[in-house]
Formats: sequence, C-alpha cells, structure tokens
Amino acid sequence: MFHLSVKPISRAAGRSATAAAAYRAGAEIVDHRTGEVHDYTRKSDIVHSEILVPPGAPAWAEDRTALWNAAEAAEKRKDARVARDYEVAIPKELTRAQGIELVRDFSQGLADRYGVAVDFNVHKDELKAWDGSEKGYQGYHAHILTSTRKLGRDGFGEKAAIELSDTKRKSLGLGDGAAEIEHIRRLWEVAANRHLEQANEAQRIDRRSLKDQGIDRDPTVHLGPHATGLERDGISSRLGDINRQVIAEAKERIENKRAVRELKDEIRLLEPTARKTSVARNSRTKPAVAAEVAPAASVDRGAEIARRSRERDERVRRVLAKAEQRRARREEAYRKLAQTRPQAPRGLLAVFQQKGHQAAMAGWERAKALGWKLAEQAKQLAQRLREVASPERVRQWAQTIAASANPLREARREPEQTSKARVVAAEALRERHLGSAAPGPSSQLSEQLLALKREWERTQPLRDKARRNEPLTLMEKWDVARAWDGLAQIMGAIGHDATPEQRQSVDKARLQAHRRVAAAVFLSLPRDEAIKQHPKLADAYTLLEAFDRKLKAEGVTLPQRQQVTERSRQRIATAIEQGKSIQVKGKEQPEPVRQVQRARDRGIER
Repeated sequence: MFHLSVKPISRAAGRSATAAAAYRAGAEIVDHRTGEVHDYTRKSDIVHSEILVPPGAPAWAEDRTALWNAAEAAEKRKDARVARDYEVAIPKELTRAQGIELVRDFSQGLADRYGVAVDFNVHKDELKAWDGSEKGYQGYHAHILTSTRKLGRDGFGEKAAIELSDTKRKSLGLGDGAAEIEHIRRLWEVAANRHLEQANEAQRIDRRSLKDQGIDRDPTVHLGPHATGLERDGISSRLGDINRQVIAEAKERIENKRAVRELKDEIRLLEPTARKTSVARNSRTKPAVAAEVAPAASVDRGAEIARRSRERDERVRRVLAKAEQRRARREEAYRKLAQTRPQAPRGLLAVFQQKGHQAAMAGWERAKALGWKLAEQAKQLAQRLREVASPERVRQWAQTIAASANPLREARREPEQTSKARVVAAEALRERHLGSAAPGPSSQLSEQLLALKREWERTQPLRDKARRNEPLTLMEKWDVARAWDGLAQIMGAIGHDATPEQRQSVDKARLQAHRRVAAAVFLSLPRDEAIKQHPKLADAYTLLEAFDRKLKAEGVTLPQRQQVTERSRQRIATAIEQGKSIQVKGKEQPEPVRQVQRARDRGIER
C-alpha cells in the first residue's frame, strides 16, 4: 500500500519543531525559546531514531536538542514554518531492518536534494486495524522531520527550495509546489520498489490513484486519531462507517463481477460449440447415412437445450434476487442517511457554532454522496443482470442453437427434424418466461418488454404514493420516473393499440415524474453531483449563489443568509417541479425569481 503524507510544522497552528521532534523520537527536549519541556520518553513504539545532515554540517547538528532549537531560533515570524513532516508506510513485506534501511535511503535523498537536516524515526504500527480487527502482522511506519532551511558550516541559512513560494520557484526556473510534492512521492515509490526487489519480494507499491491504476473501487477516507481510537474501542464513528461502506462495496463489486462472469459463462454454454466444424465435417457425409442419424440427434439436442435452459433459469433467479436485495438495502441506507442532515445552530451562540456546523455539513454531504453512489451502483448491477438474463436474448440464443441442431440444414433446407428441435427449444423458453399458455395473437407486448412490464408493476405502490402527494425519497422518485420511461417504451412497441390520448397522458406523467426527480436532486445532492445528474440545474445553482452574494454584500449575517438561502432553495425546487423557467436572461426575471427575492427580503426584515 502506498502512503506518503507531507505536513508543515507551523507556529501559526501552535506547533513547534522541538515538540514534534521530541514526540517522534520518544525523547525529552527543552525548548529554549519558550522554556517548555517536551518529554515523550514513555513512548514505547519507537524502534529506530537517526539524524542525517548534509556534508560539512557542524557537529552540534547531530544532537537532537541543539538541532531543533537552532531551527526554531532561525525563524523570527510568529507564524513561521519551522519544520516539515513526512509520514510514510513501510511495505509489510520488508523486515524491520530492511524497512529502516529503506527509510534511511529515502531520508538521505531528501538531505541531498534540499540540503536540509533530516531526523527520521521508525515506529511500530498498531497490531489492530482501524476497525479493531487483528492485523496478524507487525507493521511499521516512519516520521521524517526535515528543517525548512539549508544547513551549512555556519548553521541554518536560506530557505530550502521546497519551502519557496510558487512565484519565487517560477523565477528560479523551478516547477510549482504541487509538482515538487509529486516528485517526492515518486522518489518514495522508486526507493520502496527498489528495496522490495532487493528483498526478492514480488509486491510493488504505486503512487498513482486507484482510478489511474484502473482499480474499480473508491479510496477509503482518513479517520484521524480520534475516530481511530473510538473504532478500536468498539465505538462506531461516522468516518468509520464510510470506510466500512467502501470496503463492503469493493467486496460486493468483486462478487458482482464474478457472478456476472459465471452467468455469462453459463449463457455461453447454450451457444453452439464447434458448429462450423460440425457443419463442414458433416456436409461431406453421405446424405443417406446422415439422414438416418439426424432425426434422433436433433430431438436429443432440443431436449438438451430445454434442460440447460431450466438450469440456467434457476441460477438467474438466484443472482437477480441477490442483486435486488442489495439494491433495496443500499437504497434504505441512503434514505436513512438523507434524513440525518445536521441542524443549523440557533440561539445566541449560533455564530460561534457555525464552524462546527459547516464541518458537520461537509462530512454529511460526503457521506450522502457516497451513499448515493453505492445505491446507484447496486441499481445498475441489477439492471445489467436483468439485461443479461432477458428472455429475448435467451430466446435468440436458443433459436441459434436449434437452427444448428441439424448439421445438414444448408443442404436439406430446414428438414422436419430440425424444425421439431427448434420448436422444442422455443416452447421450453416460452413456458419458462410466459407460463404454459402462449400469448394471444392480439397482444403486442413482446418478450423483450416483459422486464419493463415487471418494473412497472413493482413500482405501483410508489406511483400510488406520488399520486396522493405523499413524500418519496430521491431513490423512490427515480424508480417512478424510470417506470414511466418503461411504460413509454411499451407504448411505442404496441404501436396502433395505443391511442393518442393514452400516449399524451403517459408523456405528461413521465415529464412530471422527471421534474420531481430534478427538484429532489436539487434539494438532496451536493452541487456538483446534482449538476452531473441534471445539467440544467446549473442555472438554479447560479441563481442561488447570486442571491447569497448579494445578501453578503448587503451585510446580512451568516445565520440569516442560511435561512433565506434555504427558503430560496425550497421555492426554486417548487418552480422546477412545476415546470417553470428559472433561467435569468438579461434583466428579465421570471416569476419564480421574484418569489425568491420576496422571500429573501422577508428574511432580511426578520
């Protein structure tokens, strides 16, 4: 696993280089600037500590207390950056000694590249994972503390290149800070893989994102010490719940791919194997001999098709049932999460609680976006399985097999025995998917539309709730809209059996369902995700943001702006659901805009 984080040690955040060095080395350091004593000698997880300095550095630089007090003394600003901390995860395939050698190699590279002092410390990992489960091995990580100034014969001098601003770096012909950090990540990747190779280990680390590596899963989120402590004590945390969802989703995705692959393999068994070889071989057989063998072979082939179809159908039902259960479970999880929106602070202390509320809202938005993504993935998988197992595709495959049952079909032009085999296969499939009774001649509903019909019937309770104006979740509104889309496809398939009035009624209901979805997306999802789902919502967000900027310019307080913005959001959503225009063109403002402005004015007056 690749892990490298880079964090500054800054006075502005109330931190010091002496405290950071003492903690990472498990040592006692007295800060000469403040008089504080930083004593971490009781720490028991440090397995190695070492200081590396550039060639020609003074001897005192190898003393930890002297080194970091000198680093503090070199900075005069009260918000100065006094050190930089690199945290790396040592590959678990390496032994303790091999891991220490890897960190020493990387640290020496930093000292040579930037001319800084490097204090690296290797720590033991917790034996328990973040969720409290046993890892089963002893892992290690390292903290690499570097000075922000170059260290020479006379002590600390100018700032190291990595500490310079992007403007200064550009004037020196260097890349920006982000490019420098990426270069450091590459240095760690190269060093770690080199040491893994020297240890005869096949495992390698990769600094690229999961997406760039082509790995189809979401990254986990960083818990931090507080959430990790809660999880290891058996107490669930919000971030831990997100990670559990990501891990479960990754496992399900692997299982889903395996299930789809197995299902396709079973479907492939229905396809004719070596058909061309059989035709080429038997076409040279004497007609008299082949004619005697073909009838029995054709009938046996039809029976085999029916047997395989029944076996496949049983597996299809199991896989689809599991996919539907997963879809329902994730939609329910998203519904519950959507109902836990953090409440805006009120009262006299509301202004002081805004920062905490904003952090809670940001976390809730991330969790909700992930829940939405998981629910959508489950729904897409169920739809994919339904497509793979659709009656029309099975019927086409079976007819292809039946058509190839007699190897002399081209020479004999559909003999009676081949037709009989085709009938056996077709009837077996008809009985499986439509029941023993064949559909009447007046019915225009083909087998390929049966899935749409079943989806329409499944969403009947939801459509009844929508008709009674009862509240629906976003996922339920999506289901209703898709059901109307399916009905529109059915109406298109039955052709002249549908009257113009029926078509118009369906189109109207379908449009209304999609408007409700757009309004719900506007109210429920984060801005970027909502616009991704419905690009036309960009106008609504532009309007809402313009109102907020104007209120801010007029000096309206943050709590008042939040109240007004929320009411404005509700009114815009109502306008979307009613199909009214919300786009602002020039100085013209449609009625919904004026309604929102009136709501804003009332909020200001309050």
